[in-house]
Amino acid sequence: MAASSGALNKALKLGSIFTYLFIIGLLVVLSAGESISLDGYDKSDLIILKLSQIVSSILIFIVPAILFVYLLTEEKLRYFQLQSVPKLSAIIYSIVLMLASLPLINWMIEINSNMAFPNFLKGVENWMRSAEANAEMLTKKFLEMDTILDLILNLIMIALVAAVSEELFFRGVVQKALHEATNNAHLSIWIAAILFSAIHGQFYGFIPRVVLGALFGYLFIWSGSLWLPMICHFINNGAAVIFSYLIGKNIIDFDADNVGTMEDEKGLLFASFVIVSGLIYLIYRKEKVIIR
Repeated sequence: MAASSGALNKALKLGSIFTYLFIIGLLVVLSAGESISLDGYDKSDLIILKLSQIVSSILIFIVPAILFVYLLTEEKLRYFQLQSVPKLSAIIYSIVLMLASLPLINWMIEINSNMAFPNFLKGVENWMRSAEANAEMLTKKFLEMDTILDLILNLIMIALVAAVSEELFFRGVVQKALHEATNNAHLSIWIAAILFSAIHGQFYGFIPRVVLGALFGYLFIWSGSLWLPMICHFINNGAAVIFSYLIGKNIIDFDADNVGTMEDEKGLLFASFVIVSGLIYLIYRKEKVIIR
């Protein structure tokens, strides 16, 4: 009886997760190809838009995650594994890891963006490129920062809220529920990473986002704490915001979005790969968690 009750609970968890993701995914697909215009938006309009983004992230990811753990788990908030703190060395290694991975991530974005479909799928490709152009336009508008207050608001919206909300939902709920149901950590990590990337609706950044999602998933498993993927997610997004601010203020003059994509940067790309691989191995050894 206990075994059948446990199986039913696992099925209920997965059923609720995938039903919810299907609804959200459907809404993303239906809205992704719509053309948008930000002409005429002044600063106050953008602030309202940013605040609405923060609220929507809370409503879409944080609220359902909390409802999930309260309604479907015995551990409640402890289900997220926020009560355990990773080792300081792992936190430092992870921060350096995210900064060192910039050339590799940019290279994967470049490869992904050059993806071409066969002729009979050109309509799909055109729709995907239109959705990507809309997302890129909105991102560029958000990253126009005149003051420190603009920078702080962007760090809250793009880095802090995104890191907390998406990690709570995709690693703290989706990945954990999949792991419980399959008893296979690797499978649960990669499925959650694919869902994490797909729900963003940015198809030409799909591959690098899957890789990042998988990295966050392994950090979660190895450390036994959701804090480590949250910190890495925050550093990844926050670095993009800070670089944009510094470039906009002419404090630095290199294009952070293209580091690692140039023909003469193969050495930098290789160095990034070596450093990232070494740091991942160090984190794994430090945490010493065996996964199945």
